[in-house]
Amino acid sequence: ESVSLQLKQLYQRFRGAEAEPPAEFGESRDYYVDLIPKLLTSEGKLARILTHLRATRYLDLMLVDGCYVLKGKSI
Repeated sequence: ESVSLQLKQLYQRFRGAEAEPPAEFGESRDYYVDLIPKLLTSEGKLARILTHLRATRYLDLMLVDGCYVLKGKSI
């Protein structure tokens, strides 16, 4: 099993084997939900320091359009 699931896999894992996400969500492959998040949000000095120290040999730095956290039953 993977800790990163596409939308369809997420629905099937938590809502049953026959569950399907709503069509208005678009393609399942457009979504990846990480069950064990490994995200460091940063801009400015920290990003520059990591780049200067060549931490990019061990990390992938990229822009993220959005990040959502589920706490209880709300996002």
